[in-house]
Amino acid sequence: MLLELVVRNFALLDEVDVEFSPGLNVLTGETGTGKSLLMDALALVLGQRASGEVVRQGEDKATIQARFLLPANPPSQLQEQLAQLGLEGEEELILSREITKDGRSRCRLGDSLVTVGTLAAVGQWLVDIHGQHAHQSLLDPKTHLFWLDDFAGRKTKILVSQFAELFAEAQKIQRKLANLEENQRSRARELDLLRYELEEIQAANLTRGEEEELQKEHKRLAQAQNLSSVLEESRAALADDQGIIALLGEISSSLQQFAPLDKEFAQVSEQAADLLYQAQELSHTLRTLGEEIVYDPERLAFVEERLANISKLERKYGKGTAAILDYAANIEKRIAELEGAAEDSAQLAAKQKQLQQDLADLAQKIHEKRAQAAEKMAEEVSSQLAALRLEKATFKVQISPQPWDRTGGDRVEMLMAPNPGEGLAPLAKIASGGEISRIMLALKCVLAEIDKIGTLIFDEIDTGIGGRTLQAVAERLSLLGQSRQVICVTHAPQIASMADNHFAISKESEKGRTKTKIRQLAGSDQVEELARMLGGAQVTDLTRGHAKEMLRLARERKQGIKQAAGGHPTS
Repeated sequence: MLLELVVRNFALLDEVDVEFSPGLNVLTGETGTGKSLLMDALALVLGQRASGEVVRQGEDKATIQARFLLPANPPSQLQEQLAQLGLEGEEELILSREITKDGRSRCRLGDSLVTVGTLAAVGQWLVDIHGQHAHQSLLDPKTHLFWLDDFAGRKTKILVSQFAELFAEAQKIQRKLANLEENQRSRARELDLLRYELEEIQAANLTRGEEEELQKEHKRLAQAQNLSSVLEESRAALADDQGIIALLGEISSSLQQFAPLDKEFAQVSEQAADLLYQAQELSHTLRTLGEEIVYDPERLAFVEERLANISKLERKYGKGTAAILDYAANIEKRIAELEGAAEDSAQLAAKQKQLQQDLADLAQKIHEKRAQAAEKMAEEVSSQLAALRLEKATFKVQISPQPWDRTGGDRVEMLMAPNPGEGLAPLAKIASGGEISRIMLALKCVLAEIDKIGTLIFDEIDTGIGGRTLQAVAERLSLLGQSRQVICVTHAPQIASMADNHFAISKESEKGRTKTKIRQLAGSDQVEELARMLGGAQVTDLTRGHAKEMLRLARERKQGIKQAAGGHPTS
């Protein structure tokens, strides 16, 4: 229940502090005085979007604070929100919001800074606001399904939430399948090319670094004949009878006989011996190399062909056998991916089929619960409409199949026949403004009992109705106030007379500034306000007398309502 609303520098509201009470709270005043501004301020502190334009001209910021008495057994969703904020077990809760000229907001729950989203998450379980434009939502069938689900209760909402998750997953899989199907031809073309390339590389039977060894071998094979001749000629120059080795042998022998004579001769003799030894080793090496070199035209042709093949592959797949083999490894991975896509497609199709079955089962369960709720909701709304002087009207919540969306497979629309003999038709086609107001009030009465929201706000619910019908609406609001706090902005004296707490809103000018004043009325002040509402600009003794009589009758009706309700709302 809303205990207090404090507003500073919000549009025409410079300093407003209103204390609300249980039951029916009514706000009245001339058109343009700012009655709805107070409700706008409350909507902002409950998380509605705001801009810097709401700040009173000449001020830097607007502040709004709402103090609530929490119910002893709040809705579970509200309990969860409060527990997350560490506010479980609190008796009162203060919501506050500060809005600067540049549109920035600072929000608090108790002493904790929170986001606007958190204010909205908590506020939705504290207050239900029916604004001046809410009638439009009643004429839009898209909203009817959500109201029916609210009425159907938590279990239905859980099923709808599960359906939404599965539906989103099914859509995601469907997009994947569509992409796979769309790309099937391009994948097939890519697979053919990759398989050809892989076969070509594998057929070459390459090893890493192979081309370097082949190039070395090719040089030796290509120069085999020339190299063999050079080696043989060099060996002969060393080892023939008149060759270098023979000469070095003679020199070494000649010098060796003089080695004992002098140290220098000994060194020269040793050098000659070393040269002889090196020449003999060189001759041996040349002989060995010459024996190893074999001129093999067939091997040369093979090596040249092998190198040509490698060169051909290098032009396509990379420089060197290592790069070619790496390319082949990447091809194999890509082929595996493309071949796996077909398997993925089959798996996705199977999963999609299962999801479709699960969705069908879930949609049927949701439909059954909605169908049960629709009958009960129609009965309860019809009962409320009867109390609002639409007792001859026929009201129905119609459910028809539609293609699946996130909410299931049902299209929900509220239909009505205002008079006997008339066929049921959508509200937008047959309901007058006054009837729409009463239907909305009836729905709010029904849904309020389901939601357990402590405060209901009606901003000009009296649109389009008058006379005895307006009196019936006033009595229904009073009855609703027996179990809920009701705050109503109205121009109707019939509703104002039924108030448990009446506020008058006026606009005054002080020092060249316009501001809105709010006064709580009682006694003669309430009589004067009702007389103004009855008589217009001129208040006479006759209108005052009429106002007093209206208040007397209202007290009697309220007493009867309290006795009939027994402290609880009735249908």
